[in-house]
Amino acid sequence: MSLASPLFLWALPAAAIPVILYLIFRRRRRNVSWGSMYILRRVLETKSRQMLWIQYLIVALRTLALAALVLAFVRPHRAWTPPAQGAFPAAPPSAHRLALVDTSAGMQARFENGRSLDAVMSLCRKMIQAGRDPGRVELMPMNGRDQAFVVDAFPADAARQEAILAECAEAAGTADLEKGLRAALASFRASPFGRRELYILSDFATRDFAGRAAFAPLFQSLRRLGVKVYGLRYHPADAKNVAILDLTPAGDVLLARQPTWFYLTLGYYGDADTAESSFTIATARGEPLVEQTLSLANGEKTLRFALDLPAGEATLTVRMGDDDLAWDNTARRSFVVKDRLTVMAVQNINMKQGFDNPRAWLNLALANARTAAAGGGGDYRNIKSGAEAVAASDRAAAEKALLGASTDRPFDIQLDGKIPEQINAELLKTADLVMLVDVATLAADAVEALRRHVMRGGTVLLAPGPDGDPAKFNASYSALAPAALEPPRVKAINPEQYEQCFAEVGEDPLLRELEAADGANIGSPRFYNYYRIRPDSLAEDGRVLLTLTDGAPLLLERRLGRGVVLLWTAGLGGDWHSMGVHPAYPVFLLRLVSQAQSRQAFRRNLTAGEPILYPSTESRVKVVRPDGSAELVEAVRVDAATFIRYDRTDLAGDYDVRADVES
Repeated sequence: MSLASPLFLWALPAAAIPVILYLIFRRRRRNVSWGSMYILRRVLETKSRQMLWIQYLIVALRTLALAALVLAFVRPHRAWTPPAQGAFPAAPPSAHRLALVDTSAGMQARFENGRSLDAVMSLCRKMIQAGRDPGRVELMPMNGRDQAFVVDAFPADAARQEAILAECAEAAGTADLEKGLRAALASFRASPFGRRELYILSDFATRDFAGRAAFAPLFQSLRRLGVKVYGLRYHPADAKNVAILDLTPAGDVLLARQPTWFYLTLGYYGDADTAESSFTIATARGEPLVEQTLSLANGEKTLRFALDLPAGEATLTVRMGDDDLAWDNTARRSFVVKDRLTVMAVQNINMKQGFDNPRAWLNLALANARTAAAGGGGDYRNIKSGAEAVAASDRAAAEKALLGASTDRPFDIQLDGKIPEQINAELLKTADLVMLVDVATLAADAVEALRRHVMRGGTVLLAPGPDGDPAKFNASYSALAPAALEPPRVKAINPEQYEQCFAEVGEDPLLRELEAADGANIGSPRFYNYYRIRPDSLAEDGRVLLTLTDGAPLLLERRLGRGVVLLWTAGLGGDWHSMGVHPAYPVFLLRLVSQAQSRQAFRRNLTAGEPILYPSTESRVKVVRPDGSAELVEAVRVDAATFIRYDRTDLAGDYDVRADVES
């Protein structure tokens, strides 16, 4: 809160005059006895209590009236700050925004973290991206230019937007605020839009803005037209701006009460080399999850921390401490947290028993993953304590239910066993990941069902075991496998001869975590044998994800449609490697299932109120809202591209955009 004319505050004590007069006249009262006094005294005794509060009310109203008169001259008002959002506030309907951009030498000068003008252009870019029809955005360099850069069709063409920003930034010259204000005044006078906003983006250096008081009549004219005027100052002597750039999880799928790495990217842009700041990450109900004070150097910095969220829709709010620019100090992100993942393990009916059966290792690995989420640790060396931890978690959940509180259970992995003869399209719809364990051959109709499942976004893992036949495998899975198999490297295992693996594709999110030294490093297990890959048999849409130290592929991937087929050349049991007794095994399977589930549907993370906007080849689509209602949306053509835009994102939840508008 600030005061327009604080000098008038000296008159505020005058508000006490009614109280002083009331006390003076009450003290000068005299008691005079006369004949009818007895009757009057009896009446006054009954009425005095009723009249007393009226006297107090009259004095209070007189006091407030004088105080209000003083405040009318003082004119208190709240200083404007841009709304605190992760992007520039979206334009309301029928909005005209004009930015006067200072391109003077002070703004063009380069500092260690870039130019002040770069920050101005970033804000202008967000302003254009926040525009909506009907509306208008104008950029006017204050270097004496006669015409503004105009954007009046939204969504703006990306190439044209960047061309406008580049040309605006190149318009160097001394800032002429008077000419800029006159140009803005002329533009707003001809504007048909109901809401009008003027932004002055500058460092307000004295050499460029001398005699600013002479521009007061122009500002008054703008206000009479209903124009809201905002000023943002860049690089004052003690400039400090900390911006929230992004908050993303390490994986595409979040699991209930499973600790997941989150990456928070911050940027510090100021004159000082370092700045002290703090941030808080809280739930939608305001419960803090992470609070940290940190020192930031000029530039960007990414922080990593683990969060475990309950199942359902989770909204996280990140808030930074106060600085010179408030609109980038808050960011909100919503995530869907899964409470169940389903793995379908397909095996032949003549399965081996005990630990000779790869299914036993899978059961232990996935149970250990659940144990880790429940707080029992992530190591096979203590399976019993892990099971006890799960049981303790169940007891705690039951106690919550008895007390009337909501249960907060960790996620569950369901391992569903099937035989090859059961595979069909309807059954595959229930699985997040399909594993073919030691299945050397498969019927043609089952292979086709798997192929269609992958095309729609499913994931299939082919894991031939030590008893497999490479020739039969290649003949059966030629439509799926990333590459063709050859016989194993050795016939008999030598415990003294082994290989280790490393990630061939470092940017893959699955492998980035598995190679981390402070996690379950997949480079530690030993591999004693594996199927070799036939030279030059890698599919055109295939690639190698994990490689052994002798150069042989261990994990291969082939993309079909929206899904993938994976080939693991060393078997999932304990015959050819030590993965089963290593912490990397449950983490590997867990992340594998998570990635598989994330491919089932396309998801975009939007802030409530932000429009759904994306390129489309369809002329119209159907949008199914979270409450089940549906709307048809026509495509909008901008230059040579077609876009779908849907603005009614007032409800939190999933918006399903369907190209098939009939069924």
